[in-house]
Amino acid sequence: MDFREIITVLAALSGEPVDPSDHFGAVATGGHNPEAPVALAPCPQPVGISEIEGETIVCGTVSVPENHDDPVDRRVDLLFTFMKSHSQVPEADPFLYLHGGPGSGNMNGLQGFAGVFDGIRQTRDVIMFDQRAAGLSTGDAECSVTVNSLVDEAVVGLSESLVIGCAQELQESEDIKLQHYNTLQNARDVPLVMSTLGYDTYNLLGISYGSKLALEVMRSAPEGLRSVVIDGVAPPWIALYDTGAVPLNDSIVRLVEDCAADSACDAAYPNLGDVLNTALEAAEAGDLIHNRSGTAISPQAILNMFPERADGTKISLPSLTPYMPAMIYEWARLVDDPDAATPTLDFVGENRYRLPSDPVNDLRVKAQVSDPEAETLLELAISEATRIRETDHELDLTIRGFREAIQREREFTPLAALLDRELTRASGVIFGDSALAVSLARDFAVLVDGDRSRASLSEFVAGHYDGAAAERLQALVAAMSDAEVSSFFEASSKSLDTTVYGFVSLFDLYIYACQEDVPFNTMEGYREVNASLEFPLSSANWDGAVGLMLDNVCPLFEQHPRENWQEVVESDIPTLSLGGTWDQQTSFNWAVEATRGLSNAQAFIIPEAGHGAIIYSRCARDMMESFVNDPSRKFAPETCTEGVTPPFIIADWVQEAAATAEEASAPAATAGDSEPTADTEVAGLSPSFDCDAATSSAEKLICTDADLAMLDLRLADRFAAAVDAAEGLDVGADEAAATLRAYQRGWLSGRDECWKANDLRMCVADAYLRREGQLVAEWFLEEPTEVVSYACDGNPANEVTAYYFATERPSARLEYGDSVDTATVIPSDSGTRYEGTFGHSLTLDGDTVTLVWSDGTPMTCVPAS
Repeated sequence: MDFREIITVLAALSGEPVDPSDHFGAVATGGHNPEAPVALAPCPQPVGISEIEGETIVCGTVSVPENHDDPVDRRVDLLFTFMKSHSQVPEADPFLYLHGGPGSGNMNGLQGFAGVFDGIRQTRDVIMFDQRAAGLSTGDAECSVTVNSLVDEAVVGLSESLVIGCAQELQESEDIKLQHYNTLQNARDVPLVMSTLGYDTYNLLGISYGSKLALEVMRSAPEGLRSVVIDGVAPPWIALYDTGAVPLNDSIVRLVEDCAADSACDAAYPNLGDVLNTALEAAEAGDLIHNRSGTAISPQAILNMFPERADGTKISLPSLTPYMPAMIYEWARLVDDPDAATPTLDFVGENRYRLPSDPVNDLRVKAQVSDPEAETLLELAISEATRIRETDHELDLTIRGFREAIQREREFTPLAALLDRELTRASGVIFGDSALAVSLARDFAVLVDGDRSRASLSEFVAGHYDGAAAERLQALVAAMSDAEVSSFFEASSKSLDTTVYGFVSLFDLYIYACQEDVPFNTMEGYREVNASLEFPLSSANWDGAVGLMLDNVCPLFEQHPRENWQEVVESDIPTLSLGGTWDQQTSFNWAVEATRGLSNAQAFIIPEAGHGAIIYSRCARDMMESFVNDPSRKFAPETCTEGVTPPFIIADWVQEAAATAEEASAPAATAGDSEPTADTEVAGLSPSFDCDAATSSAEKLICTDADLAMLDLRLADRFAAAVDAAEGLDVGADEAAATLRAYQRGWLSGRDECWKANDLRMCVADAYLRREGQLVAEWFLEEPTEVVSYACDGNPANEVTAYYFATERPSARLEYGDSVDTATVIPSDSGTRYEGTFGHSLTLDGDTVTLVWSDGTPMTCVPAS
């Protein structure tokens, strides 16, 4: 946002509430279609930072018939959001997004969707709604009696008693006819919702189940449809649960094909698919052992790299794809040699699949700048960009906090607002402990669903808080009037839905799947499909979930299959169909299959994208926006598909094996670089390893450099001390020592990667100094010189404790919540910057302390009092 936009948002938030009718017309006064009345309601928070409720965004409910064939019977309220276009002259046809699941909803993620659809909003309004029995539209389909009576189980997740109770409650209810909660009725909701929001024509996006629903809209309720985009496609004629393992299988097939098509990868990792099947079969038989960790490897452990790669929280991190062929080969090497080196697996495991990224360093390495003035200006630009990022984050936090304060002021009475604020602050420490957090959430749900009395509120405080915080909270409870107690419970009840959201969403999926997809899907069909796969054991990741649903849950429901449900959809509506090669929920091949009956469709397979390609790929999102602007546009076949996959990593052991084979066929060599030189001999030094066996360029250099040899010996002593400390633990000593050794192997692999650096010696020395600092800080091999606790972003409960160590490269141990990381000093333009793993850092710049943790957003910290 620019300055003017910021002031406009602040003025709107702090002034009189906006009258939605000034900006949304008839939508704010009942809707355009009396057959689907609209009622406005506050939007679920958080919304986008620049949104002004009532002016740029509005939310509420649309009332639709439960059964469109009997519109005068019972009705269902669907929660919607209407995001106005950024343009003052938007196109007349808006953009409607249909969420997945079924049952997931989207109204709880408005801030994220505002970002994803910002490009669309340059020209069009954006509409979203939670489908019947989904998200915040669950309504009477949420089996409230069962959930309320077993709320402690619902907080934790799925349980047999919850599933059985909900199924019985809903099917016996006189207030709901469960057979009308299906994709056909959903499809008929769509044009009705759009008409009452004021639109005759519209564009449609469906992701996952939303694509299945979009195809049903094209078949059963196509009136007004201008264009359709389907992504992460689930065609209704595909037996989605029989084929549960197909997306993973196809993702593996694509990796194998990509490696085979790359000459370097194919030479390093030939017959990759056969090698993977060998490893999976050995794991299934219990014959894949990792001696150094003392564990038997399961098929799921091997396959885990594929869902980890597709994890949407890692979109901004380097791709895992380049490492996967080496990982597969290293798993397979353990079949014959349980002690085999697995440096790639160690490296990826050490980073917990979150591969490190340093775009600033990458920029410096790749920059083609030699002029001193240009170099200075580049560094100034980098520094300014970093400052802007940090300032933007602080602005976002400030506006978000201000928005919450205003909302609290308007929803609560004064003392109720103060109690809510104090409860939030006092709960910071509790949320750092998962067991305490679950207990708190469970008891809060029971509290809100109980008698809502002052006594029960006081009992809740006494059960979860102590010390000064408890005294302050109890004093507030005692001071509140009966009206203020009621105000607190009324506003707090909105969070109860969030507390049990996970269970309710999963059960909503069962409502759809068990009624309309069974007996089309069966366990027999699932096993038959798995047997035909190129990688049959890819089903290991799905057996439990599919078996639970088809064998245990769905028999509790009555089935209501429809005659044409499994038929191919035929339509001439312009359609863009997208699939991502990482997708673990729907096969990317189904994006093509979905267009079989569509005479005006284009399909594209997007590399390096997961479930919902437009979320992962900027190019796919651009293509979608261009298509919506002009549905007649035909894209070139290579659009968004070429030059996307990064080059594969060739592990050092591959090169070493090739070198060994070459040496075996060559004449005997004379003394070479691997032997100690006069420098090390005169100094009376040799490193911790045998220089005669040195193979990597890093090891060879250490053998010829006395200073590096000293660093190597010192690190060997540090590592031995760390192993002693690990083995001396009272609990988990074996596991800790095995993990430490695995990380050390990963570090050695990283050190040997220094051959890629411009300055080999500097890279090797830096690797040793950083590793020494990590070991000292992690295992307290020295006494810390200082211990400081910092409170971050103005929240005393948001605390990081730093232990500083005077190693040659200064290091620190950072404890934040229940997370611990080690960090070492790196060069910085301003202040002292301690850099850890996973993107963590702590920067000390005068009185300013900045912490960056896993999500990458900077937090401003001060020493805790």
